[in-house]
Amino acid sequence: MMSLLRPLRVTGLILGTVLLAALLGSTPADPARREAAARLPGPGQKLGAGVFLVASHRLVDPRFSRSVVLLTQYDREGVMGVIINRPTEHRLSDLLPHVEALRGRSDRLFFGGPVSVDVIVTLILCAEKVELPETTRVFGDVYLSGDPAAFAYIIGRKREDEAIRGYAGYAGWAAGQLEGEIARGDWSVVDADAFTVFRKESSAIWRDLSPGPEPGRELRAGR
Repeated sequence: MMSLLRPLRVTGLILGTVLLAALLGSTPADPARREAAARLPGPGQKLGAGVFLVASHRLVDPRFSRSVVLLTQYDREGVMGVIINRPTEHRLSDLLPHVEALRGRSDRLFFGGPVSVDVIVTLILCAEKVELPETTRVFGDVYLSGDPAAFAYIIGRKREDEAIRGYAGYAGWAAGQLEGEIARGDWSVVDADAFTVFRKESSAIWRDLSPGPEPGRELRAGR
């Protein structure tokens, strides 16, 4: 499924262990999750690259709880996405000291998903077509890339309307797996937009896209 990308590998740091240790934990099972009504995409909402998967309140898996995933690939080769609202405390310039374009910058690394967390992939916002190797358009002016030259390319353009973000790992699903999770009520499907990916405050993304209030909140508010 990742034939497109040969992402940057982080050396000198057991990044996968650090990130997953911070995210994983014992979470109680939620019986209501198994009883959730089907929430398949409605008319005009098709699964494919360029949509957000918004975790429901019922999704208790700590790797995906309160997460928003941008689907970047949806075809016969598989399904891939990147969690967009999980910034870490790690700076890209520290993790990738050999990437000259990042020196002196404070860009944070994001947790992109539990698959291959020792590699970094990038999302690019660029006003012109990006023709770098191992790079594909996701939607609009947003591209997914595994080319280390992407940092120098975007940062060197010095345009305020363009951006690049690095993600450790990604999310992946086997054939039919994601459809089953949506039918079970784990995810809602929403059209993606570049502002949310690159400009919106990470802590507000899931809250603003989540369909409806958290169960029990209405009852507490009414007391």
